[in-house]
Amino acid sequence: MAVAVASLAVLLTLAAAPHSTSAETAAKTAPPPIEMRPMTTYTGYTYLQSSLRSIADNLNHTVSISVTTQAKSTVDELGAIVQLQQWNGSAWVNAGTASTLSAANTSYFSQSTSKAVASGYYYRAKVTHFATEGSTTEQAVEYTDSLLTS
Repeated sequence: MAVAVASLAVLLTLAAAPHSTSAETAAKTAPPPIEMRPMTTYTGYTYLQSSLRSIADNLNHTVSISVTTQAKSTVDELGAIVQLQQWNGSAWVNAGTASTLSAANTSYFSQSTSKAVASGYYYRAKVTHFATEGSTTEQAVEYTDSLLTS
């Protein structure tokens, strides 16, 4: 009886223990510092009003970076320059080429882009939101949260 109870206890412990799957990916560097990045509202700008940015793992060695840039009124061009960055264990470094996303004659811009990534690394996007009216261009640099790719 004691053996049966002990065997049952072992089975219950094993069943409750977390187990890893081949889908999980171990980080290849220490994690970057945690930084909170809420929606940004701009003060002191003539044209730029607010921005949002996010990054998501597509689980196929790519990430999607979504950006929204809002102006206080209709401008000639509104958009964002998106640069993927990879954490090397001590600093963020640019990965790949930047993409410029924009639209003409609008006060609201929202678009996404995909970028290739390697499994097991932390990534974020550096997003330079911009508004151009005539010969004036306003810019504001923001960053997405970081994520570990699988």
